Amino acid sequence: MWRYEGRAGGEKRKVVNVVPALSLRVTPAVTVMPLAVATARRDVKVAVLSNLKVPGSATVSVAAPVGWTVSPRDAVLELHHEGEEVAALFSVAPPARLDAGPYELRAVASASGREFREGYQTIAYDHVQERHLFHPAVAQVLALDVRTSPGASVGYVMGAGDEVAEAIRQLGVPLTFLGPDDLAFGDLGRYSTIVTGIRAYQTRPDLRSYHARLMRYVEAGGNLVVQYNKLDFNQLFDAPRAGGMSGQTPVLGDSPFTPYPAAVTLSRVTDESAPVRVLVPASALLTVPNALGPADWSGWVQDRGLYFLDAHDPHYSDLVAMTDPFPENAGEKRGALVEARVGRGTWTYVGLGLFRELPAGVPGAYRLLANLVSRPRG
Repeated sequence: MWRYEGRAGGEKRKVVNVVPALSLRVTPAVTVMPLAVATARRDVKVAVLSNLKVPGSATVSVAAPVGWTVSPRDAVLELHHEGEEVAALFSVAPPARLDAGPYELRAVASASGREFREGYQTIAYDHVQERHLFHPAVAQVLALDVRTSPGASVGYVMGAGDEVAEAIRQLGVPLTFLGPDDLAFGDLGRYSTIVTGIRAYQTRPDLRSYHARLMRYVEAGGNLVVQYNKLDFNQLFDAPRAGGMSGQTPVLGDSPFTPYPAAVTLSRVTDESAPVRVLVPASALLTVPNALGPADWSGWVQDRGLYFLDAHDPHYSDLVAMTDPFPENAGEKRGALVEARVGRGTWTYVGLGLFRELPAGVPGAYRLLANLVSRPRG
């Protein structure tokens, strides 16, 4: 046991953790290669964390499947002190003929006659024992039959933090992060689609302030894709009490950030394998440029989605419906994927958990994302 002074005072104790001399981390964890442009090279970074108390060096390399090429063959990293992390960059290219499916890139570091092939993540909170979660130093390359429309370009409004923007870039679509000045003064018309990150309306006051400008962008032919938001996306007011007195009970009304009456709800589908019923098979979001089928809804992780939209206006179109198998969440749920025409453009709400599926390398999530960002300007 190791005894130490806690941040809040008082003595703390924890089990001593034994870690490897070198810990490896490969990024990105998932690399997408659309088959249409699969000959393009991809960069992979291997970071090495030193737990050595003395300086040293490590030779790092990446093992790829047969027929693939990796450049450079290896790299020597100098490690000067304990806790230092340094990285090497490798360029990876597939063979001329590539079949759809997952492939693995495995990193290895050699030092003092020993090889290291794994890394760890530290799990540390004040109220629990510190632990290390170990995993192989492996990155997945996902060769996908996925297409995007020529000329597509995306403006991305980052919210609470997600990896969706990187997934869009991996699909080969040009992407620009939009800051406060971009939303206030920038030329939004240069983007065919603007995507807001998860809970962006909760974390970005500038997005709320310039929402009206985004809606003018949509009316002029742009496409706005809004990923899930929590209940503060809706309008909060006091409900009147009996007897006509002013109320004290907060009530959520329709959102001020939707084009027509609608509100975010607590509705969700937690079984990742819950059957998906397609309500509008001919919708462009489900057919262009990738025709989605049952296979695209398989292999999902953690859940289907959360904070679905109650779109109670005829301008909206619910595209899918799902039902959890659990009695505690009975009934068919809609609001996971909703679209509406606004002027010459489209407004789309995505309650589906793409922010979870994309980092997990779920093929169907990438194909749906490609459709979401491929719509031309109206």
